Amino acid sequence: MNGDFLGSALHIVLGGSAGGTMWQVLRPHRGRLLIGEDELDCGPAPVIDDLDLWRAIREWFLNRVARANGMEFSFDDYAEDGLLMTASQLDELRRAWRVYTSDDPPDLAGYAAGTSVLPFLHEALAELLLRYPDRRTGLGIIDESLLRTVKRRGGPALRVAGETAAFNDSADRWHFFYVFYRLLRMADPKTPLVTLTGRTKFEFAIPPPQRVTVMHKMICDGEVRLTRLGEAVLAGELNAVQENGIDDWIGGVHLTDADRPPFREAARCCSIRCLRARRAAPRAG
Repeated sequence: MNGDFLGSALHIVLGGSAGGTMWQVLRPHRGRLLIGEDELDCGPAPVIDDLDLWRAIREWFLNRVARANGMEFSFDDYAEDGLLMTASQLDELRRAWRVYTSDDPPDLAGYAAGTSVLPFLHEALAELLLRYPDRRTGLGIIDESLLRTVKRRGGPALRVAGETAAFNDSADRWHFFYVFYRLLRMADPKTPLVTLTGRTKFEFAIPPPQRVTVMHKMICDGEVRLTRLGEAVLAGELNAVQENGIDDWIGGVHLTDADRPPFREAARCCSIRCLRARRAAPRAG
């Protein structure tokens, strides 16, 4: 596991004391520590749709509790790291959802090039651009990472998929079973990029109880190796999309046109690298 994993992970804690301790111990990257500033198990919790009114009621009560203990309370103290959303942040969530579900790739590229009042969400969506196929290799970031793991280590499919998922420290997290699914996809086109041997063929017609056993055998027993095509694609000598076509989803975009897929561009990747550098910069203080 990447030694910087805990610093790049998203941490959510309750209360400023816990947040301060977490920051001292882990030194998380900017935007990776969110503090729950309101203990909702006490005080008034009326049914209200107005966020500003909710905030005012809760702040009034929590300040009464704080003053009884010789302190003061204000949500303003948690303006950057708090979980309580502002109206502008709620608007940003709606905008992000529209971008994510849009079927037009430039919408995501335009969003990534801008700024956001929710930097972690902004970075996670921007990282999705790397899932688009590279113009030279035809590989998205997950498939490329899998092939690099196979080239470096090979061996059991469980280890290949597990290492690929675990060593990803970007804001775009990859679920292990989705990573394994993509490994299966590369082993099964008309011209495979990897071979996956020693496994039972998986059929969705198998009843669910037996399906789990078969899937477990596939994950644990399958040995993965690069094919010659996989080597050539990884080296940029051939293009996976041109060899095998494309049928993929990235948010609301369905990629099916192998002749004109929306390749990711160098400028977009550059903007993502800038985001990553900003995230990795040490926090002042």
